[in-house]
Amino acid sequence: MNPIGIFDAAPRALMRKITLHQTVDLVRTTIDTLEQQIERLLPRGDRPTLHIAIVHYSREVAFGAAVVYARAAEARGGWDARLEALVVDAVIRGDTDESVLSRASTLGWRSPPGIVVAIGSALETDDAAVDDLRAAATHRGCDILAAPQGDRLVLVLGGRFLIPTPP
Repeated sequence: MNPIGIFDAAPRALMRKITLHQTVDLVRTTIDTLEQQIERLLPRGDRPTLHIAIVHYSREVAFGAAVVYARAAEARGGWDARLEALVVDAVIRGDTDESVLSRASTLGWRSPPGIVVAIGSALETDDAAVDDLRAAATHRGCDILAAPQGDRLVLVLGGRFLIPTPP
């Protein structure tokens, strides 16, 4: 059996219940237990060969787990991007009903007290700038949704904003 294929038998629902961290702990515990049993049960001359086999197999299992969880993360990222674009589009159209709020909360939107919508030019290759905006908003405790709309980038920021009073 190919060690990477070990996860093919597991149902997808299992991956939603067991985190990557838990999977790594499970593999680590299994390997530690095997190594303890090798030391206890096998003659000294047979131990090095089995230790090498366990290291090789556990490496392959670890890569298999990484592939499964990476695929899931990529799929989730793609879904999140589509969902975020739908929410931003609904905000632009003024179709903000409870379903839009529900979709936004799926993306981490916390129903902040203030909302600001900003629209600017979108450069096709400027994903890093959007990532920087996300990081800056998160650092300041703000929620952010961002999606391109044609040649425009639409940002929906949520948080507690100070509104300057006129002099």
